Amino acid sequence: MTDQLLSVQDVARLTGWSLFTIYKKSAAGEIPGRLKIGKNSLRFRASQVEKWLANGASEQTDDLAEGA
Repeated sequence: MTDQLLSVQDVARLTGWSLFTIYKKSAAGEIPGRLKIGKNSLRFRASQVEKWLANGASEQTDDLAEGA
């Protein structure tokens, strides 16, 4: 079974968060399914992100929206 990979833009669209917030939360280990592909490319396992979102992850706030 092959898991679909989501881009940073895909995760931003799903969460409503900025790209900066996705990178920041990913680096902090707050977004599951992170895969570093090559030197400058980041992807996320769709199944893990979907499960994470189903458990209320998108209810967390976007740090930039709060001025942090």
